[in-house]
Amino acid sequence: ACGTIGPFQLDPISRMSLDGHIAAKSHSFPASHLTDETDSRPRDLQIHITQDYVKVTHPGSDRQNREVLVPYSADYPRVKLHPRNVVRFRLELAPDFDKIYKFQALSRSSRDAIVLLLSAFRARKYIA
Repeated sequence: ACGTIGPFQLDPISRMSLDGHIAAKSHSFPASHLTDETDSRPRDLQIHITQDYVKVTHPGSDRQNREVLVPYSADYPRVKLHPRNVVRFRLELAPDFDKIYKFQALSRSSRDAIVLLLSAFRARKYIA
């Protein structure tokens, strides 16, 4: 099976925001990490997206050894959108179970910005 996506039409404000993130070459997004679909106490994490890598950090003073940094590869990172919830997504940084996160973004536009920025930086590295 083969599938295609795009091209996308963005509203002017979203387009300006995405262009700004790409020009800055990095951006951080807060998101809630869910351990499963019924998690009532998600943890707040930060997703740092740069042109060279993606990093997930645990904010706070005790975050030593609590960050995962992964450079872009041909297969990773991957994002899978939740089929019924517009703010949830799965971020796969690598095939390892401890590098797969279920997140809930602050809003749909925040989730979309994360997906588009990851796609743009990964495409720059492996398609261009």
